[in-house]
Amino acid sequence: MKPKYEIAVIGTGALMLIVPYLFWNRAPKFVRDFFTATSAPVNLAVFRIVLFTLVLFSFSMGNVAWFGSLPPELRFPPTGLNFLISHIPITETVAWYAALALTLGCIACILGLFTRTSIIICLVLSIYVLGVPQVFGKINHYHHLIWFMAILAVSPCSDVLSIDAVRKSWRRADRGTTEPPTSCIAYALPLRFVWLLMGVIYFSAGVWKMWTSGYRWAWSDNPRNLMYNKWMELSGWMPVFRIDHHPLLFKVSALFTLAFELSFIFLIFFSAVRWLAPLGGLAFHNATNLFMRISFWNLQACYVAFVDWNRFLSWIGRRLFPKQMYLVYDGNCKLCRRTVASFRVFDLLNRVTYINALDRESLEKHQLTSLDSGALMRDMHVIVGSQTWKGFAAYREWMKRFPIFWFAVPFLYLGAVIQIGQRIYRQIADSRTCSIAKEPVTATVLKRRFTLPAAVVGSVLVYVAILSAVGKLQTWPMAGYPTFEDLDPPEVSVLTMVVDDQNGNRSEIRPVMRASLKQLSPERLMGLQNHLLGIANDHQRGARLEAFWKLWLRENPTFNDVTAVKFYRDTLSSLPEDRNHSPIRRELIAELQRKNGVATVTQNQFPQVSSKDDVK
Repeated sequence: MKPKYEIAVIGTGALMLIVPYLFWNRAPKFVRDFFTATSAPVNLAVFRIVLFTLVLFSFSMGNVAWFGSLPPELRFPPTGLNFLISHIPITETVAWYAALALTLGCIACILGLFTRTSIIICLVLSIYVLGVPQVFGKINHYHHLIWFMAILAVSPCSDVLSIDAVRKSWRRADRGTTEPPTSCIAYALPLRFVWLLMGVIYFSAGVWKMWTSGYRWAWSDNPRNLMYNKWMELSGWMPVFRIDHHPLLFKVSALFTLAFELSFIFLIFFSAVRWLAPLGGLAFHNATNLFMRISFWNLQACYVAFVDWNRFLSWIGRRLFPKQMYLVYDGNCKLCRRTVASFRVFDLLNRVTYINALDRESLEKHQLTSLDSGALMRDMHVIVGSQTWKGFAAYREWMKRFPIFWFAVPFLYLGAVIQIGQRIYRQIADSRTCSIAKEPVTATVLKRRFTLPAAVVGSVLVYVAILSAVGKLQTWPMAGYPTFEDLDPPEVSVLTMVVDDQNGNRSEIRPVMRASLKQLSPERLMGLQNHLLGIANDHQRGARLEAFWKLWLRENPTFNDVTAVKFYRDTLSSLPEDRNHSPIRRELIAELQRKNGVATVTQNQFPQVSSKDDVK
């Protein structure tokens, strides 16, 4: 990168963060509105659940342990982490137990159990568990999962839809209120920084494309060549619809890519057009997946951060339950208050109105004064239209308005369950005592203590992400995302192994073209082989190639009778019609001889084009 451009990008990033703080009153209204908007707690809670579900499905204990078992010679640490990686234990056992701990931590975060502590633990473990595979030649870009976890660690993401929310609701109930937290900036700000980080990911990729290649990145054969090279990486896979046969279509699609990447970060600032950002992202990623099998599924799933779940679920509630439900409870009963408060943190559809039986004004407002006051003190009542339920039946009707309990509702109509439920309810209802609230309070308003940490952490992450995007793509856990900015020719370099066995038979193996290392995805296998091909001045070259061959034998024991291996760098045409042709270029990089079970590697200092006799 040119120094002037690097300074310009860093300076711009600094200004983006510093100026709004210094001149907040002079900032454009749309910027102030963006950072001071409010959001319902359910929006942040849904994002928490989705994020840790994504983390949970982004690794498997067996796969992480397999990477931990790989020899140190195959490690190619992310940029700047050589010293750290050499001092961190990366073994099969450590990796397996770390993955197990992360699995349990993710489940705790999804359930909202000791949420803040669980998130911090998951954040640390994720850097290790998700980072172990990154050490072996290929950086997979799921860094955003780490960034978003850091934001949630300083956010009130467990105030609803969590076990912690139930505990908090009991404290509120003891003070006299059953209402859960309401919309405020503390729930909106973390999501705003999630949007900004997504914007940085896309914007940096678009800028790099325009800076490096200009309009030719889209309006040339470059999009087609990118697809051809990717198809080769996928063992010759091709899409059902051959878009490469339609030049105008793939060029227009590439122009859309540029427009999307450059506009995403600006669209999110304006509520009227904000929906275009995730919609464009879904179109972009799914088209890329359709034609190149690059889905970024764990980034797409994070688009749930754009959905106003409170509004959407309320809309669903109005259609499922046109009539509002009224639940009347004894406000002087501690158990009743706690029960109502607990249920309300899971009330997604907002189709229940909660009324304290001692609040005469509320009863009159909702025309419920005809209910017997003595009965209201004895049993909880549910009213929908002209129908009234009390006791166990009231609980059963109440649960119908909670999607989280729908699975259990059918069982509550079984004869035996009804009898047991009524008996338990009656025993508890008759044994409860009067418990006046310690101090009457109004609706809960979240303390501002969450706003500043979220703003600081979010700002730091955005700034570091900008710096990382300045050409730093091979780092962890901060990095720019793939840019594909170069104009690539339709050719790829692959590692080819020509092997001789004890019987004098010769065969040719291209690991990247066959799924023989099943724990390695095609992208990771390609990344590893690219590092092996690019280590001409590496003093460990022989040891690395020998380690790769041993790994191949471990996963493919049928090659144990091989006596000699020649490692070549083959340059192949990625044009579909040339797939069966000989390599464009072939360079011998090393030879391995096996005698009496001992392998000896001889490096080729001067690349040479091999003879046709080397290939059977």
